[in-house]
Amino acid sequence: MVFRRGPGIVAALVIATGCAGVRPGGPGPTDLRSGEGRVVVAAGAPVMLEEGGGRTFVAPAPGASLTGIATLRELGAGDPVRYRWRREVGGVRLAEQLDASPVITTEPAFTCNRSELAVAIEQGRSPLLVDARPASDHRAGRLPGAVALPPGAPGADVVRLLTPDRSVVVYGGGPRDPAPAEVARRLLAAGAKDVRVYRGGIREWVDSDRWIEVSADALRDLPVGRWLVVDVRPRARSAEARPAGAVSIPPEALRWEDLDGEHPLPPVLFVGADAADATPAAVADHLRQLRFANSVRTLVRLAVLAGGFEAWERAGLPVERGGTPRRAPTFVPVDDAEISPEEFQRLWASHGGEGSAKATLLDVRGASESPEPWVVKIPLAELAGRLEELPRDREVVVYCAIGMRSQVAAELLRANGFRARFLRAQSGH
Repeated sequence: MVFRRGPGIVAALVIATGCAGVRPGGPGPTDLRSGEGRVVVAAGAPVMLEEGGGRTFVAPAPGASLTGIATLRELGAGDPVRYRWRREVGGVRLAEQLDASPVITTEPAFTCNRSELAVAIEQGRSPLLVDARPASDHRAGRLPGAVALPPGAPGADVVRLLTPDRSVVVYGGGPRDPAPAEVARRLLAAGAKDVRVYRGGIREWVDSDRWIEVSADALRDLPVGRWLVVDVRPRARSAEARPAGAVSIPPEALRWEDLDGEHPLPPVLFVGADAADATPAAVADHLRQLRFANSVRTLVRLAVLAGGFEAWERAGLPVERGGTPRRAPTFVPVDDAEISPEEFQRLWASHGGEGSAKATLLDVRGASESPEPWVVKIPLAELAGRLEELPRDREVVVYCAIGMRSQVAAELLRANGFRARFLRAQSGH
């Protein structure tokens, strides 16, 4: 079997156009209830939202009206979604009205695209990048060299950083984030002459395999154990002291087979010596080029630690000293419900296992994609209405093409009382 890396937590969730087997009911629109949340992860219907501190599953009811999008596949992680619903099936709310209105602006600021921005950065003529997201999001991951200017902060502080020949590019979370347009207007009012808005935002940047910059102090609040930390300093220095759990891969030792997707990767954090060390950025760029050349289509979040190992130590993050550092990555789950490729392969070879350890293998891709008779085949868009087809006396292991739909399916099954895990990799079947 061949496994290919599935996407991390930073990937977008899309919804399909309906939920099979579901009929809307109830009297009139006065019975509709309202909900609002942000998209969490993406796959197909239903959409999984972060709402009121918990997770909610929403799918359009037949004939649902959509506002702000031409197709449901325009939605992505972090997008705000407002909906009105009447019925719930299998833990999925059936939205009769769904609003994901885009931000439409008429201010003088104009847009730039990802390619223009990436070329400018690579050629050393980067504009001043302004991050319009909250400060906590900025610390957790930003475009290289960006400064934070959330809505409400004085634009004059950024204008003072400008030179006559340097433009400004403002970005936010994604194309539906209203903050960049607001910040761009304030910068123009404060005296900036050349202001653009990168509407794709950090979501589009990450989805194109571009690396982001992470602050060490943000790692104290992030699940560091869910990252693959790669120390790119010389191995002699890594042997002296390194981030706890890090893999030592200096540039000359980088092997494509270590990172080509045989095992699904969590977000990858490259760590150099200090703020002046350009090696992590060069390694991240090289990995992106290798992925492109080898047509790897799955997503992985690539990040560089601002300030390097020096910043890691200064932030009080755990350090290992002495001994021999690890030299190759191992499987790191990004979710407690994730199954390793090795365990999935054993279950597959034994048709789901035997005895008390037997599991039901569930393919949530399109109908009839798996010819094997021991595999249950239920497309994700139909899962909520077909839960009775799955046994509750054994674990359900879900897989799809690259791990996006399977994650949402496993979350939905767990919400309905099933024991479920998912494969975050390409199954090869």
